Amino acid sequence: MRGLPPRTVPRGGRRASLIGLVLVALAAVMAPVVSNSSVGAVDEQPWSLTAKPVAGLTDGQSVVMNAKTSTPDFPIYSAEAHVCRSGVAYQPSTDDRPSVDFRLGADNCPLTPISSSADAGVTANTYTLAPTPGGATFSLAVGIGVVKWTSTLGGEKTLTCDSANPCTLVVEILAGNPATWIPWTQQLTYQVDDPVAGCGGPAAGVVQSGASDRMSDAWVNWTLDACHKPGRKGALTTASFLSEGDAVQGFSSGRLDLAYSATGYNPAVNLSPETPKPYRSAVMVPVAVNATVLAVGNGQPGPGGHKIPYAPPKLTLDEVAGVLSGGQFGLSPQQEAAIAARNPEFDPALGGTTIYIKANGVYPVEGPAESESSSWIGTNYLKQLTPDAWRVPNLPLFGTDANKSRGADATLAQASPSFALALGLYSGRPSLRKALRSIGGFDFGGLWALTDLETATAVGLTPVSIANAAGEFVAPTAESVTAGVATMTAQADGTLLPSAAAAGPAGQPQPYPMTMVEYAMVPAEPLVDASGCARLASQALLTDWLTYVLGDGQKNLPPGMLPLPPALAATATQQLAKVGATASTATCTTPPPGTSTPSAVAAPTDLVGATNYSSSYGSTSTATSSGTSSDATAAPPAASAELAVASGPIPDYVGNSPASGLIGVAAMAGVLLLVFGAAAFSSGRGWSLWRSPPSPDS
Repeated sequence: MRGLPPRTVPRGGRRASLIGLVLVALAAVMAPVVSNSSVGAVDEQPWSLTAKPVAGLTDGQSVVMNAKTSTPDFPIYSAEAHVCRSGVAYQPSTDDRPSVDFRLGADNCPLTPISSSADAGVTANTYTLAPTPGGATFSLAVGIGVVKWTSTLGGEKTLTCDSANPCTLVVEILAGNPATWIPWTQQLTYQVDDPVAGCGGPAAGVVQSGASDRMSDAWVNWTLDACHKPGRKGALTTASFLSEGDAVQGFSSGRLDLAYSATGYNPAVNLSPETPKPYRSAVMVPVAVNATVLAVGNGQPGPGGHKIPYAPPKLTLDEVAGVLSGGQFGLSPQQEAAIAARNPEFDPALGGTTIYIKANGVYPVEGPAESESSSWIGTNYLKQLTPDAWRVPNLPLFGTDANKSRGADATLAQASPSFALALGLYSGRPSLRKALRSIGGFDFGGLWALTDLETATAVGLTPVSIANAAGEFVAPTAESVTAGVATMTAQADGTLLPSAAAAGPAGQPQPYPMTMVEYAMVPAEPLVDASGCARLASQALLTDWLTYVLGDGQKNLPPGMLPLPPALAATATQQLAKVGATASTATCTTPPPGTSTPSAVAAPTDLVGATNYSSSYGSTSTATSSGTSSDATAAPPAASAELAVASGPIPDYVGNSPASGLIGVAAMAGVLLLVFGAAAFSSGRGWSLWRSPPSPDS
């Protein structure tokens, strides 16, 4: 139509124009928000820029960016990254600095970091590495919080980055010929600090759980997804993340309704030696697959004082044993030379770093202080497969422990012989992350840690590839870790542990040997309160929670934690049927008026998509403990009615309620009505357009 004079447009063109207006309006209502943008279409540019992770971020987490150019005719000289205000069309610049809309301290990007764990910005020299296949990698620590500043352009400004307020990662590259500052943006979303608040509070009869903090990301994901299903309200479980041993002890004592553990009561592991016997009867329900790993952090020198993460190091079993048994004193000169030859990142002669970081106040090798299954699995693996190397270094520094054989220990802080002078012992994930953050920009070398695959992924450590019996280096990938499940050995309580035989005969490639299964440790008997009476609502919520975790929850696992393979998923379904199915040994002394006191609570049969998911972050909650819960006063018919809600299939898209969906449809219809009417009047036909269709010659 653009080339035709106005009077030559066919009369039917008005109808086409009208339809076009309606389609534009519909597109405006329905179009998704595009969070990634750049000057010009990215696929038309001889460069690429990526950033990850960008969703579910925590305070202090690093976003790793990579810039590449596909031709030397389009060099990328440098890059700058800030976290800034959203909704701004950041502009290119041909000056020596980016446009003022991107400058720190101006209107959009604060000069001060949003939290003490975050960076205000990072500058990277990308000229040398951007043309290489790996590109130029740099990182920025993001934060959660609120920052206020006085703009250099005048006026008070505020930036809030949290679960309810996404922010924008803005990267400007100085690239091309002539050189131009080109902006690139990516929306960042953040994890809810308090998932219980994000669910509107705890559900009635909320279930109390505990775990190692390696389960915290999974629990947050599950909680927030489950409680926002149609017909749900409230968090189904609360959670505390002190240590795995504390969780098992709390479960056995009755303080917790559920504990997450990879080994439970296993006497060989001895997670909770102070737990009185007999133990509380438990059902072990597998919920996810993880792995024990040795991983390395810090990295090689990178631009702007930031580090380039190490490529996965390749170590033999004896070398792994040396790193963990003696820390910076555990490897012989010959072993250090072999590692450097195999891993150029650790060869200073080739531009790499030393194997161990050498910085004041930093232990180059770290391990968990608390009682954790991952510690026992890792140390037992070395004890079984390389006992000659799994010894305290034979050095005067270690006193009477020198050259002693090490054992398998769940609690490294209490191990005998001691790990003093060999390992720095960290208390949970925040402590490990703090150790990494304490390293200066010019302190190079590896910081190694015994941990699990999910934690290593979350804090930015690179897991080690370990040589198997065939001399092949196996990394803990999704495939190798999942394959490792089939090599595990069943224990008396049904749990699976890695087998020393997983290393296999010489010449046979083997899966990563330190696979571990995460279990929900739940009561075999029904939940009861302090008076011995059944907690009906809590029992229903417990079954509902586990049903969710084994269903949709398998699609909401954090990176580094893997869903159950089919055989283990079938086992989980069988175990779920046993939860609360054993006759109660408790006697109800104060039954609710007008109700009977069942000796056991039958698991509800229609729980796929049932109600009320609830959980709360941390060890404090408004929910009562199993000893003081009052949910037994709820009449059984009410509990049954509650569990009948929304038991059908869940649609691909759901709003908060049916009413909210109708409101959206009505709003869309209103927009179309206004556009249609306005177009009709502008055509000169007025309401006649609505009354009857146009004649064929109109």
